[in-house]
Amino acid sequence: MPKTVINGTWDTAHPDHREFTGTALMACGAYLAGAIGARHVRVSGAGHAPHQDRPDEVNAVLARLWQS
Repeated sequence: MPKTVINGTWDTAHPDHREFTGTALMACGAYLAGAIGARHVRVSGAGHAPHQDRPDEVNAVLARLWQS
């Protein structure tokens, strides 16, 4: 079954938030994707909630997943 893990890149977040939260969450996403054999997608310009920050990009990723 195809799987996808989606993370924001936290590149627009305040540097403190990126350092203390974003870096850890991006690492967790990468680890989880590897552990379950999933595709890992990082959404540029998004933080903790990529589906809210960049809905068109997240919807496109989900559409590709559902079509596979």
